[in-house]
Amino acid sequence: MNLETMNLETMNLETMNLETKNLETKRCYCRLPLEADTDLLQALYADTRTGQFSPNINHNGPEAIRTMLYQWRLHWDHHGFGPWLIEVKGDRPKPIGVGGVSMRNFDGQSLPNLWYRFFPDAWGSGFATEFTEACLTWMRRETQVDTVFALVHPQNSASLRVLEKLGMQSDGELQLAEQTSLRYRLKLV
Repeated sequence: MNLETMNLETMNLETMNLETKNLETKRCYCRLPLEADTDLLQALYADTRTGQFSPNINHNGPEAIRTMLYQWRLHWDHHGFGPWLIEVKGDRPKPIGVGGVSMRNFDGQSLPNLWYRFFPDAWGSGFATEFTEACLTWMRRETQVDTVFALVHPQNSASLRVLEKLGMQSDGELQLAEQTSLRYRLKLV
């Protein structure tokens, strides 16, 4: 793929209704990530605290971030759902993280995976619960997905609490990158 000629801002936008792709919560506005967000996403993924429980995720450098953004846009175009950039509302919106539902390989099966990653200064403020609740409501309203899954490291107690608040049920374990993850599921319909 030639990243020099890739333009995420216009890729398939003609076929995407961006209004229905946006998500709003009480305190946040969530939108499709853009190429202009490369530096912000690079800072998020470079912060080792935000990935301490995430296996297989290494997006170092602007080219890796642009590739990830390209893949995210393709995911939206193909599935009708994907990651959002999450910003706190205000006169000058403050980006606090990313998250959404993306197809992920679970033991050879491609399944919808609920995920998020927030900057540490947003931790402990209820943003993960607020975002995931709104995300699941949007998935019920805008897609035909009937079940969503989530992976969580057994020691990630904050994320475990979020999944429990959502009503997600334990659904076994998976080995990912030599790390055990707990799998959760939630029926949307």
